[in-house]
Amino acid sequence: MGRNIDIGDEVALTATILMVRRSGRACVNIASHSLPVAIEPPRKAKPGDQVAITGHVTRVDDEAGKITVKISARVIVEIDTATVHRKLHPSERQKPFRERWS
Repeated sequence: MGRNIDIGDEVALTATILMVRRSGRACVNIASHSLPVAIEPPRKAKPGDQVAITGHVTRVDDEAGKITVKISARVIVEIDTATVHRKLHPSERQKPFRERWS
């Protein structure tokens, strides 16, 4: 697909605020996701504002070109709408764990 997104990476999604409720939560619309999602909005947010939401990738489907991102709920979006915020770098051990403590 051209994007190098893996499981565990932190990605940013752009969302548009649809409404801010009295409880302090906001309904947002994420591009390429068909349902609204409730989030904690930034201060002084109003309907129509664009906000960036970050979450971790839990599933990658290269054939369909979609990823699953965990925000407050799991959201399935197209790979092209997500931008990588931080890559996951698994730690590399110098020695196996058992040999280190012998």
